Parts: sequence; structure tokens; C-alpha cells
Amino acid sequence: MAFLSRACSVVLLTAGASAFPVYDVDDGEPLAVNPLRGTAFSSVSKLGDSRVIECYADYANNNGAGTCKILSVDGMAVTEKGSVVFNANHTQYINVASFSSSTAVVCYLDHAGTEQLTCRFLDVGDSSIEPGEAYVVDDVAVQVSFSSLASLTDQIGIVCWSYPLNPVKDRAGVCNKLTLGEGGAITFGDYTYFDQAYSTSDVTVQAFSQTSAVVCWSAQGDGDCGTLSLSNSSSGSGDLDVGAKQRFFEGESEAFKGLALVKFNASRGLVCWADQVAKNRVDCKSLLIDGSDLSYGEAGEVTAFPSLYLTADAITEDAALVCYAADPDGSVLSENFDGKGTCNIVGLMDDDSGVGAGPPNEVNSGTTQFLAVASFDDSSAVLCYSDGGAGSGNCKALGMAETTTSSTETSTTTETSTTTATTTPHTTTETSTVSETSTTSFHTTTETFTTTSAHTTTDTTVTHSFTQPAEPEDSGSRAPGLLGVCVALLAATGIALC
Repeated sequence: MAFLSRACSVVLLTAGASAFPVYDVDDGEPLAVNPLRGTAFSSVSKLGDSRVIECYADYANNNGAGTCKILSVDGMAVTEKGSVVFNANHTQYINVASFSSSTAVVCYLDHAGTEQLTCRFLDVGDSSIEPGEAYVVDDVAVQVSFSSLASLTDQIGIVCWSYPLNPVKDRAGVCNKLTLGEGGAITFGDYTYFDQAYSTSDVTVQAFSQTSAVVCWSAQGDGDCGTLSLSNSSSGSGDLDVGAKQRFFEGESEAFKGLALVKFNASRGLVCWADQVAKNRVDCKSLLIDGSDLSYGEAGEVTAFPSLYLTADAITEDAALVCYAADPDGSVLSENFDGKGTCNIVGLMDDDSGVGAGPPNEVNSGTTQFLAVASFDDSSAVLCYSDGGAGSGNCKALGMAETTTSSTETSTTTETSTTTATTTPHTTTETSTVSETSTTSFHTTTETFTTTSAHTTTDTTVTHSFTQPAEPEDSGSRAPGLLGVCVALLAATGIALC
């Protein structure tokens, strides 16, 4: 008579089951697009495979004049091809969006003139930019602090903004359809509310198709997003249909210190934000679109360091380049935040439910403000920023290269069998260990679009402070030109810098 007893135990150790790819981000030499101090409100949009248009406020030369430049990228070098002043002085909250490889629209606050949200058509040549007539979005609204612009087609766009002293709710959130006509004429549809319950800030809009977009904003500290679609109404009013808003974050501060929205494809994207608290951090969530409905994945941390001036753009259908100014020892509530220019690659996990972030890459060692990024593909992008606080305006090429990550799966099986006979006992023990190593790589399919959407960054200068760089030790006294910059920035922001 005999019997057999068998005991089996399995230990499974897995690393990187949903591994996020690791990218190296290299930066080229900066091009000084505005060598003197006083560069603010930068915005960048892609014109083609190797060109972008950058617009900013130039407080160094022209008392905050709105200026746009054509930039060309060849490898890791950036060169300037053309420039124009589109608004004579004191321009704020600038957003530029390309509608084709040769046309763009810039919207801005005409701070020294009408105090109204204004847009201009830009005819972009190989080495020149011709601005069209200025068109006011709303005749009544003044001192608009937060605005954003996106192009849906080569003729249709959406501009969204916070409406001060709105009769329904102060700083209610509204959007207008924007239509380009002959000769650079711009018409706006009736404004449509996306939030009438809260005072809005950090408004950011991103096109997801030729007929739809998503708008995200801070609703007095809480983060909300909602869908927008071109109305099917036969009235021809140009109104927009607004989907139900969905909350991605609950906060305690009135506004954010950064909000960015990225399109991966027509049904998914990424929303990233930095809350306005002393020790804020940058987080992102996947954004899933189903018609007019939105949903989110789990939040993923990009950096735990206090950060400002958040900007982002897609590099593939799964990953985005996310840049910001970060200071491990700083506080975003300080007037002297010393954040360094930093970029991460952030992307969706396999099931779209979560996001992962690669390691941070420092791309500017000085105090960095007003960042704006536009990518060409998964290996090339352009980053523009002010260096040394609200200092010189610079743009540089970024090169991204994916590196493989290895996941090691170890399976250990211990098998013990015991056979008992009526005569001689016999015990046998077998132990086997199997190790398997595989390499996981990230799928980097790039979608080609017929139109280029705006990629803008929203700056809350109402609450942000400019950081004035230290003077050289042998300067003696401030030059008259620098004093002019300080006066202009003080007049525009109400913050003393010098």
C-alpha cells in the first residue's frame, strides 16, 4: 500500500509589467529671440515639419509690444526667419494658433488700448508675417485675464475666456466660434457659457477633431473639463454645443499655477495641472472622450517639486512632452520663485487608465518663466521661455530619444513529493528556478493631422510674480533701458521688479 502527497508553492516577482518608456531629452543652444530683459506671455504653435510661430510681449524694446517671429529648426539649431509687431504696446495674455502652414491667428488683451480681448489674422510667409485688422471678440468685456485659442480647420477656430463682470457670474467661462474670411477678416459667433456657476481662471482649450474640442479650467480651485462641438443648428449663429462638465481635481486655491491640455487622438488626451499651494506638484490624468462625455484615468505624478508655467504638447498617440519651471526648495507663493526649466515625457499606460512619467530633464539652469512648447514628432520639439525671470526671450530645440527598459520576471517553483511504501520509506525533493528576461518597448505611432491645433500655456500673472535677475557685480548703476523695462512691467502687472 502506498500514497502520494504533493505540495507546490510559486513566487512571482515582476518589474515593469506596464513599464513606461524612458526618454532622453537633449537641448540645443538657445536662440535669443529677444536678447534684452522683459519677455513675457510666450505662446508657440507649429507651422509645419520644421517651423513654428512664437508670439510674446516685448517689454524691453517697446513697452510690452505684441511681437511674433517665425522660427526654423534644423537638427538642434533654431534660427529666426521673420518678425512683426502686431500690437504697438502693453500686450498681455497672448495666444497664437496656426490654421495652416502659412496662416495663423493671435489673440491677446490690448492692455494699453481698448482693454478688450482682440484677435488678428497673420499671413505667414517664408521670411515675413503680415498682420490683418484687429477684431474685438466682445464689445462689452474688458480686462480679460484668461483666454485660450484653438484651430479646428483652416477656417474655423474656438476662443475661450473668462468674462469679468459678466451679468450672470463674475468671470463666467465662455467660448466663441471664430471664423476666418476673405482678406483676413475674422467673425465671432455668439458666446456660449461653459461655466456659469463659478468664477473661472486658467482657461485652456484644445481641438480634438474638425468639429469638436475640449475646454478645461479652474472653477475657483476645482479642475473641470467639458466638451465643445460645432452646433448643428440651421440658424447659422455659430453657437457651440457644450457637454456636461466633469471634475478632474478638487483643490483649495482660487486658481492653478499651471494647466495644460494635450490631444493624442480624437478620443483621448491628457490633462496636467499644478495647484496653487506653497508645495504644489505637477500631476496628469488621461482624458477619454466618447461623444460629448468625458472620463479620466488615475492621476500620475510628474514631479513632486513646486512648479510654475506648465506647458505640454503631444509627441505620439500615447506620450507628451511636459515642461515647467521647478524649484525643489521653493514655494510658488514666493515672489522670488527660482524654478529651473524642466521637461518630462508623460504618457498613457497600456489600458489608458493611468499615466506614467519618465525622469525629469533640466533644459534651462536659470530662473525660467513663460514656457511654451511645440513638438514636431517623437524626436524633435521647440521650447521658448524667458531666462533669468522675466528676462531675455530664448527658444531652443529639444531632441527626444527613447531608450528601452527591461522587465525581469522570476518564477521560483519548489516541488516536494513523498512516496511511502509498506517496506522502505523514500523521500525525494526537487527544486527548479526559471528566470526570464524580456525587453519592453513603447509604441510610438505618430498621427499626421491636416490642420494644426494651438498649443498654448495659460499664465496667471494676476497672481504670478516676475523675478528680476541679479545685476552684474560691476554694473555700478542700472542703465536707463533697464529702468524703462522695470517701469513698463510695473505698469502692466502692478508688481515692482527692480
